[in-house]
Amino acid sequence: MIAAGLGCREGCSPEDVVRALAEALRFGATGIGEVQALYSADFKRGEEGLSRAAEQLAKPLILLPLDELRAHAGAALTRSARVLERFDLPSVAEAAALAGAALLGGPGATARLLGPRRAFGGATCALASSELRQ
Repeated sequence: MIAAGLGCREGCSPEDVVRALAEALRFGATGIGEVQALYSADFKRGEEGLSRAAEQLAKPLILLPLDELRAHAGAALTRSARVLERFDLPSVAEAAALAGAALLGGPGATARLLGPRRAFGGATCALASSELRQ
């Protein structure tokens, strides 16, 4: 199961979000059909670009509390000084993808990023998969 984590600048267009997701899918060698849901931070609640992209893609958009993202931030691959300063997260997209994949997998599952976040315009996207522990 794959979770797509999204980050964006204020006022980001849905086209940028969709393109960032497409870049992440291309880099991760997977398709949109494998993505179960889109995840972001609950402080992005008012971002129309995220909600409109989710509608266009026919995927649920799940907004997670900051503490949930911080719980998964240690496994992030990239760092944004701006995001780190504002939210104490290395990457909103990567932390959201990891947190989403952990939720998808349920108890006993681990989450891992399929690669670093990808950016397009004002949006970033990272993909994470959930795997059952052996």
